[in-house]
Amino acid sequence: MTVWLFGFAFGVALWTLLEYVLHRFVFHRRLLGKLAAKEHLLHHAKVDHFAHWSMKVALAVPVLSVIVALAALVLGVALGTSVPVGVLAGYGVYEVIHRRIHVRAPLGAYGRWARRHSPPRRR
Repeated sequence: MTVWLFGFAFGVALWTLLEYVLHRFVFHRRLLGKLAAKEHLLHHAKVDHFAHWSMKVALAVPVLSVIVALAALVLGVALGTSVPVGVLAGYGVYEVIHRRIHVRAPLGAYGRWARRHSPPRRR
């Protein structure tokens, strides 16, 4: 169980790296096509705009499939499941926090900090 939790924690940390790489190199350089870049740049222009969940699933499934295959090859099938589950959990928490930062009034010190460090609202 401890090993599985370590793999899960590694997956959450891996999500943080993936989010940075996807944002910096994929969406801004249009590596996945113009539609993903267009949605992303629209979010930068109007921060309360979010791509439809179906687009996010369409991107997440292939990325997560590669992670599952690599983790199963390197770590074995049993432990290899913990890393993608951690990535998925990290992604889910990120989505909730990201949307909350952009569309709701901040709660607490972290919320105020996050709001200050996100792009300004433009309408």
